Amino acid sequence: MEKLLRMKLSSMDNIYIKGGRAHFNGVSIQSNVGFSRVSFDKKNEQFIIRSGKYIKSDTKISKIINFISKIPFLRSFVLFYNMIKSNKKMALKIVGIYIVLLVLLFNFDNETLNTVDSFLENGNLSYFVIVLVVSIGIKVTSISNYHGAEHMVINYYNKYKNLEFNNLEDITRVSNSCGSVLILITFFFFYAFNLFSSYVDLNFLISYMIAYEVFISKNKLFKPIFYMSGVIQKYLLTSKPSAIQLRLAKVALKNAVNKSN
Repeated sequence: MEKLLRMKLSSMDNIYIKGGRAHFNGVSIQSNVGFSRVSFDKKNEQFIIRSGKYIKSDTKISKIINFISKIPFLRSFVLFYNMIKSNKKMALKIVGIYIVLLVLLFNFDNETLNTVDSFLENGNLSYFVIVLVVSIGIKVTSISNYHGAEHMVINYYNKYKNLEFNNLEDITRVSNSCGSVLILITFFFFYAFNLFSSYVDLNFLISYMIAYEVFISKNKLFKPIFYMSGVIQKYLLTSKPSAIQLRLAKVALKNAVNKSN
């Protein structure tokens, strides 16, 4: 029995969490061995579980993506590819909303169009307002609760490497691996570059590429930004999850890491 326990703990050490995401009604978690998305069906009061084993792809596009993922700065764009690949329906919805907004804009009067153009041309303001609106949208919906639950179960697993989830309520819902950290670092460089260059969109692109390298390296030089991100996560991007939401997140993590056999 003791030998089997040691073997199980050893296998857990080789399994790590690659990422997670909160939804309106659930949580997605991906590990190096599998993935899982668990949603809560309010009508029937049950969990809907979709999970699978991670299978390495040998397609040409996968080989290209793997090659790019090893190149500093360029590898930052692999994140967008993976997001679109795993959330195709959401990507299509965003494109659809964008097209609808464009159609509506063309039907507005010139004064309104000029106001919108002026807002979009002011990159310092427009990028900030967009992020702020999205953040508030997260806070006022159940996404913030599921976001907190997702962080808590992942933080627990990364710390203890087991699936017992003892005293999970005491685990922080702040994570240095959260995408909010990447966004905050991006804005740090963005506003710094805007002091010397008027190419706003290019500044944002370069800022993101540099920020991604800082984000994955967890450079201590940017510790104040990581701390600031923690405050933003705690009070704006996450909320205290309910018992059901925590249980759902635990199910998602268990299904993501139990695909090694």
